[in-house]
Amino acid sequence: MRQMPDACIDSIVTDPPYELGFMGKSWDNAGIAYSVEMWTEALRILKPGGHLLAFGATRTYHRMACAIEDAGFEIRDSIHWVYGSGFPKSLNVGKAITAHQITGGSQPKNLRQVRQGDDYKPTGQVDYSKGRAFGSEIEDDNRKTELTTDGQQWAGWGTALKPAHEPIVVGGASRYFYQAEPDDLDGPPFFYTAKANKKERNSGVEDANKHPTVKPVALMRYLVRLVTPPGGRVFDPFLGSGTTAVAAILEGMEWFGTEMTEEYYPIIEGRIAWAEEQMSSK
Repeated sequence: MRQMPDACIDSIVTDPPYELGFMGKSWDNAGIAYSVEMWTEALRILKPGGHLLAFGATRTYHRMACAIEDAGFEIRDSIHWVYGSGFPKSLNVGKAITAHQITGGSQPKNLRQVRQGDDYKPTGQVDYSKGRAFGSEIEDDNRKTELTTDGQQWAGWGTALKPAHEPIVVGGASRYFYQAEPDDLDGPPFFYTAKANKKERNSGVEDANKHPTVKPVALMRYLVRLVTPPGGRVFDPFLGSGTTAVAAILEGMEWFGTEMTEEYYPIIEGRIAWAEEQMSSK
């Protein structure tokens, strides 16, 4: 973003890391979503009157929203993506007790160490200056943790609710809120849609889409329409699997984005090619 000129983007629609350490991914535990400096750069490249939409987790949303506000954005509202199936992001008490008894700790790495046994390798650290991850980690291949006697007594107990929605902060660069047409954008500030299914996730991807947090295309199309003028330019500083770019293309808008993790580049490129093919066939 530092290389981009001032006021060159009509809207920012993005799904930043939730800072939960999700699935042991180091990019989801770096604190970037809480960086006032990063959001200040986002405000600088946004045109006057433009809007930012940023996803957050129910547990950490407030810290991201505060950073966005401290960067100079005006928090206008929030939108809630509601879905019927969520992936619990809580501590499994039975597994935590088992891990503590075997390894002396109950952090995610300790749980993986117990689950993977002799195959365990530490998760690599991220070198952000080079924009790539180093180290090695293996797939869990659905193996289960063998609980100790004490762990079995607490099997099934957790420390958080199963998620059913994700909040989206509406941050504005000015007091003037752009209300887009058509009328389907009017209504209550929540959007219900199922999570992206296998067919949608893998459209345009040669191998399976391995990104863990793919957003539904219908949801992202709704969001880019909500805050972007027709034919405008959408920016996503956390492209991930490229769904924002796909949505912008299908809505006839320009897009620009960045992504740090190289293993996701083929996924982004394949999905973008698929979206462009869909538009060319119309």
